[in-house]
Amino acid sequence: MSKKKLRRICKKHRLPLTRKCFRCKKPICKKGTLRKYHHFFCSKKCAYLWKVEQNENLLKFTREPLDTLPGKFLFYSSFTFFIGIFLFGIFNKPNLPPESKIYIKKINVKSENEFMLDVKRIITDEKIVCLTFDGGSYADRVDSIINILKREDVPATFFLTGEFIKKFPEKTKKIAKNFEVANHTYSHPHLTTFAINQIHKTLYNIDQIKILEELIRCEETFEKTTGKKIKRIWRAPYGEENYEIKKWAKRIGYTHIRWTYDTKDWMNENEKRFIPFKKVLKDILNKGDLKGYIFLLHAGSAGRNDNFYDFLKSLIKELKKRGYRFLSITPALKYHKILM
Repeated sequence: MSKKKLRRICKKHRLPLTRKCFRCKKPICKKGTLRKYHHFFCSKKCAYLWKVEQNENLLKFTREPLDTLPGKFLFYSSFTFFIGIFLFGIFNKPNLPPESKIYIKKINVKSENEFMLDVKRIITDEKIVCLTFDGGSYADRVDSIINILKREDVPATFFLTGEFIKKFPEKTKKIAKNFEVANHTYSHPHLTTFAINQIHKTLYNIDQIKILEELIRCEETFEKTTGKKIKRIWRAPYGEENYEIKKWAKRIGYTHIRWTYDTKDWMNENEKRFIPFKKVLKDILNKGDLKGYIFLLHAGSAGRNDNFYDFLKSLIKELKKRGYRFLSITPALKYHKILM
C-alpha cells in the first residue's frame, strides 16, 4: 500500500496527483497545473498542442501544396464555393424554418427592454451595484455564497448552464429559492473565434438555431427541475459574443448581460494573470465611481476557494460602507438609462 501511495505523490511539489492533463492524461498535482481554455494541462506545450489540434482540419487545408493539380483544384473550387455562399448571403437573408417560428410564437416575450441587446454596466445616477455568479462546471462554493448573501441581506443573480442544473439539481433548487436565476446556455459552448485569434467572429458551427436551442434547452431544464421560470437575461459562455449572436437571442426576448468588473476568482496561482484577492479588492475600491457596476464571480472553482469567502464578505462590507445598494439584474435594469 505504501508503494502505491508514493506513486500518487508529485516528486517536485510533494503534493497528491489529484488531476490529469486534459491532453496527454499525465497525472499532475495542484501546483503543477496550468489552467488554460478552462481545462487543466501539465505544460504550456500541451495546452498549445491541444488548441492546434482543435483546428487540425483547417491546418491541413492551409498546408496542402498548391503546386500539384489536386491542390490547385481544391483551392480554386473552395474559393468558388465560398464566393457563392457570400453572394447567396447578400441576396437571401437567413431565416428560421417555419417549425421554429411556430415554436418561438408559443413563448411569451415581454416587450420591455425592447431596444436593449447588451448591458455591460447599469447606466444610472443611483448608487447601486450587482453581484453575478456564473455556474458551469463546479458548485463547491454555492452553499457558502448563499449563507453569506442571506446573512448580509444581499440579492444577486446566478447565471446557470443547463448542464449545471442537471448535475446539481438540489443546489439549483436552493439558489432558485433565494435568488434570481438567469440563462448561461445549456452546454457552455464556444460561440466565437476569440480563443483562437482574439476576434469575436461567429464560429462556423454557430447559427441562430444553435443559439436558440441552447437558451431554450437551458430554460426548459431549469423549469423542469425547480418549477420556476428562468429570467429572460443571459450571459454568453467565456464572454464570447457579438452583435449577430445577441440579436439572435433577442428574437426570443433575451437581453445579454456582460460584466463591468471580472474578479478572475477562478484563476489559480499558476496563471500568468493571477491576482490575489486582496489586490482585487483594493483595485475595486480605488475605482471611485462604482455606480451600476456588474461584478462577475463564480459559483465554483477547481482550486481557488481558500480566500474567496473572506473576499466576498469584505467586498460586500466595504461597498455598503460607501453607501452602495445591492440589486439583482432584473430590478437594476429598471434604473438603466438606454442611450439612443
